[in-house]
Amino acid sequence: MCPKRWWFADIEGLRSPTKTYHRFGRAWHECLEEIHRWWMKHDLPYPGNGVDCVWCSGFQVAGTREACTTCEGSGRGPVMRYKYALRTARNGEYPVFEDDEVESEATRLQAAFDGWLRVYGRDPSARLKVVAVEVAAARVIRGPTGRPYCPETLLIREQDGDLRIAGTGEATGQQVGDNSPVTHTGEVISVRWPYYQISRFDCVYQHRTTGVLLLGEWKSSASPRTLVDGLNVDPQTDGYVWVLEAVRGHGFIPDGKIGGYLYDVTSSHAQHGPKVLKPQKVKVLGDDGEPEMNGSRYVYEMNDDGTLDEDGESNNDATFKMVSALSTAKSASVPSWLFQKAIVDNGLEPADYADHVTHLRQTVDPKIYIREYGTAGPQARKRYGEEIYATAVQFANSRRAAARATSTSDLNIAFPRVPVCRLPGGTCAFRGPCMQDGDDARASFERGTKQTWTNNQPPSAGT
Repeated sequence: MCPKRWWFADIEGLRSPTKTYHRFGRAWHECLEEIHRWWMKHDLPYPGNGVDCVWCSGFQVAGTREACTTCEGSGRGPVMRYKYALRTARNGEYPVFEDDEVESEATRLQAAFDGWLRVYGRDPSARLKVVAVEVAAARVIRGPTGRPYCPETLLIREQDGDLRIAGTGEATGQQVGDNSPVTHTGEVISVRWPYYQISRFDCVYQHRTTGVLLLGEWKSSASPRTLVDGLNVDPQTDGYVWVLEAVRGHGFIPDGKIGGYLYDVTSSHAQHGPKVLKPQKVKVLGDDGEPEMNGSRYVYEMNDDGTLDEDGESNNDATFKMVSALSTAKSASVPSWLFQKAIVDNGLEPADYADHVTHLRQTVDPKIYIREYGTAGPQARKRYGEEIYATAVQFANSRRAAARATSTSDLNIAFPRVPVCRLPGGTCAFRGPCMQDGDDARASFERGTKQTWTNNQPPSAGT
């Protein structure tokens, strides 16, 4: 982690505009959330299509559109909500897509949605029952002695009694640089509050027979395999399982042995159907299966109202029978279900493309939708608990250093630059202010609000 990047994001609260791929990722997350919520509530096949809201559009008799909190009375499913949001943003200050791109972006999400249902099916798993969806949970961080970690934290008590974490220079009343002005008029106080890891589980499954719990993690990526390989060494999922270990059996998640996690990663690339070749005349086949010849010329089939003369030509105004075909050479990356759909849409014979469909199912489909199981045993969870304690200590020290800073030199010492952005695949939204901080460098960023507690009594350490 780059300390300077952390300071920009967590202390200064700089936020960059939402990226296009982030918008798609959130919309895809809503699609899987809807499917899994249906399975959790009904444990029955999911009936939706992404266009209409399953909770109030007739699929659920008890629902009413006015009372629906998912679509807010619009009747839109997750795909249509995404499309509507893009259209709304198009008329805003920072449009993401042009008008002609909104439709193709919605089509991209719809194709991913339809394909996921084709690959995994609409039925809930016969082995795993969905027991929780989009659940926020927390676990207190403990030190080596087993006691909750409660470091000194500097807060600002505002005049209305609310408390918030002190920002850069606010504990000393010093303005550090031009971009971190001290604006508060409240009191600086020191408290010792417990540190927690707060997580949000995409999904929790429980084995129907053994009761073992699995954490579900949904992702979309332009490179699903690369993402999965990276997740296997990323401690983030171990952290989620570590939190799950503490909250199971406490009401909203049933108790059970921790089994591990399930990654569900989907390609964010647009899915396209096969190329349809130019219609061709159909050759008449003989009893031996070979094309019939009239001299040196092939004999072609006619439409129902036409006949052929002895020279193989039409003897009236009828036309030759024309049949389309699908290119297999130019369809090497087409999902099998889109190729099968094109066969039906063009009235072609499925048997003629059976081998190619099988090839696509074996080589293309697994690259678009990937599921992998992993384990996070007791040793892995113990290790994560120790690592998150070290991280909490680092964050607590950094927050105090920022609040007590009196000069840019203090900030340079507390938050040195570590160029992780130069590593392969590395990136950073704060390159501009990192190279030369100032009003111009920060002009494209929004400044988020600091974490605030309306209750002015410090929480107890608890468990």
